[in-house]
Amino acid sequence: MLNRSGYTTAAFTDMEFVSPRFGFGRGFQTYEVTNKLTPNNAALQWLEENRGKKFFLFVHTYAVHDPYSPEEKFDIFGNDDYTGKIKKIQPGTDWREPRQEFWSNVNISDSRDIEHLEVLYDGEIFYVDSFIGLMEDEIEKLGLSDNTVLIILSDHGEEFMEHGGLEHINTAYEEL
Repeated sequence: MLNRSGYTTAAFTDMEFVSPRFGFGRGFQTYEVTNKLTPNNAALQWLEENRGKKFFLFVHTYAVHDPYSPEEKFDIFGNDDYTGKIKKIQPGTDWREPRQEFWSNVNISDSRDIEHLEVLYDGEIFYVDSFIGLMEDEIEKLGLSDNTVLIILSDHGEEFMEHGGLEHINTAYEEL
């Protein structure tokens, strides 16, 4: 609809589950599956290149999903003395292979493991918050603030044993 109304449309996602091969690219003139959001992200570059046009820009990320593995500069919420088995994966690693290993190392009876999961999760949230700040700064710098609507949403949260479970499966508690 936006495309037919004269808007330039683009989408950037960091996960193949929301890729054109599943039909998500319909109506977009540009649709890219990229790596995790970074300061020189393709979406920010696209925004600068298209600032003089009416546009719709969709930016989607799975950054705040397991296995939680924030970059060092975002892993600032403590728990430096954690000595358990939960290990972060290296940035850029395909998450599917280490996901099972990540969760198999979690001892749900150990409050330090649960606390460590929350610290890693918070680091991922900080990572996304930082990117949103970069996006807001770019919109301001390009003089687009008065004519831009920024909509931020999430599909779910996570449970960290508040109701006896982990992740976001099979419950509808407020945390999720």
